[in-house]
Amino acid sequence: MYSIYKFMWAKADNKESKKNALLGLEKYCGSLEERHTSSNNFKDTHSTKQLLGRCILKVAKWSVITHEEEKKEVPWGKIIALQRKATELRPTYYKAWHSWALMNYQSVQNEGKGEKSKSA
Repeated sequence: MYSIYKFMWAKADNKESKKNALLGLEKYCGSLEERHTSSNNFKDTHSTKQLLGRCILKVAKWSVITHEEEKKEVPWGKIIALQRKATELRPTYYKAWHSWALMNYQSVQNEGKGEKSKSA
């Protein structure tokens, strides 16, 4: 399913198609979380954590993109919380840590832009 949503996102030619891919991936993340919390099998739990971490990173990235395309304010608190969750699920995954740090930097940069425009 993860690959299907990635393909849908890559082939999306309008905002609505991208939003559908994002909503589908968010729903899939929810089902993976349920599977992760209800499974007693270590191997299944480990592989589910790996996949869930990847999915959460994509949801965060795509959320930022869709908000910016629609000229809406990006919900940085939600985005950073998703990134943090990905680092907790996969503590040795460098992409999760890199993405978390980058989102924190971007949120601080955008916060600074907002203060400058208010004072001007």
